[in-house]
Amino acid sequence: MSEATALSGYVWLNGRIVLARRARISVFDRGFLYGDGLFETVRCYRGNPFLLDEHMRRMHRSAAFLGLPVPEVNWPGVIEKLLAANSLLDNDASVRITVTRGQAPPGLLPPRAVRPTAFAFALPVPGSLAEDQKRGVKVMTVPFARSGFLAVHKLLDYVPAILARTIAAKQKAKEALYLHGGWILEATTANVFAVFDGTVVTPPTDELLPGITRALVISLAQKAGFTVAERPIAVNDLPKAQEVFLTSAVVEVLPVIQVGETTIAGGSPGPVTTRLQLEYRQRVSQLFAAEGRK
Repeated sequence: MSEATALSGYVWLNGRIVLARRARISVFDRGFLYGDGLFETVRCYRGNPFLLDEHMRRMHRSAAFLGLPVPEVNWPGVIEKLLAANSLLDNDASVRITVTRGQAPPGLLPPRAVRPTAFAFALPVPGSLAEDQKRGVKVMTVPFARSGFLAVHKLLDYVPAILARTIAAKQKAKEALYLHGGWILEATTANVFAVFDGTVVTPPTDELLPGITRALVISLAQKAGFTVAERPIAVNDLPKAQEVFLTSAVVEVLPVIQVGETTIAGGSPGPVTTRLQLEYRQRVSQLFAAEGRK
């Protein structure tokens, strides 16, 4: 099943696996009307969700921030059934879980009593990802950002990401990096790392999403003997980096070999990036082996 055919597959909606084309929510759902909700995307390796507990903790933190109750759901069971329904148990896939405040009369003030809408769908990992991980990708910067205290939560408002990706696509770039006041924040769906004089640097999470994968990669880098620093990265300094890479649940560790018109790392993934790719894959294998998973 590809992204294009996902609409003909199966989704999970409020406790039931249903055909995507038959799934329905109310036109008065607050997620539809106001973006009043949040989501998480979980990477699955041959049917095994990776770091699911961490994703759920982040979702619950953001839900508490919104005052939005998260339904009690057996997410491992839901994910397994959803992957099976879409013939993805034997593939690398991702599952997006979305929770909105649900249906309510129109109006900005949330009602006291709500019945949240919970929804999930599954997609195979893009077929181009392995090649992108091997060769690296081009990114570009955009002069706006999801910034401020709201940016630390994975909310449904993704208009900045839509605009940024549209701009990037016109420049034949795979990703866009948000700028705020001359500083690099994050990519539209990933965190940003750069290597300066052997130090692995990533922006602090004061005004950007504290990525689950970002935290794991920081831990892996430190255990591998690399010095890691959380500090701002000026956009003018990014072309001076020895290496640049992105991290997210779906792309894992993705090398960047071009920022705008500037070539990074001689146009191929650098040694720090490739080492962290290896460490990441080993962690995935070790975790599932330790748990006796398939």
